[in-house]
Amino acid sequence: MTTLHVRLDDKRKKQAQKILAELGLDLSAAVRIFIHQICITDGVPLQLLTENGFSVEEEEMLLRDARAARAGKGVKRYRNVDDLFAAYAAIDDRHASAV
Repeated sequence: MTTLHVRLDDKRKKQAQKILAELGLDLSAAVRIFIHQICITDGVPLQLLTENGFSVEEEEMLLRDARAARAGKGVKRYRNVDDLFAAYAAIDDRHASAV
């Protein structure tokens, strides 16, 4: 058996303890379960998300697409809203007929 020391701020520790207590667990048990799941799954047993709720890959793709759009790449301009809606309806109609 080995001992693991983890540094974290008091606020997060108390928050985690409260949540785990509602589940009937303490921090030590939760960490043991987490490590056990790492071994079972041969990886991290949870999805790591950015603060915006996206995976790192999704967020990188969104940021890349936003930069491209700002630079005018892959962006189609419309003279008015009616033209935009007509183009959108045509795409929607093509999608519906393909299904």
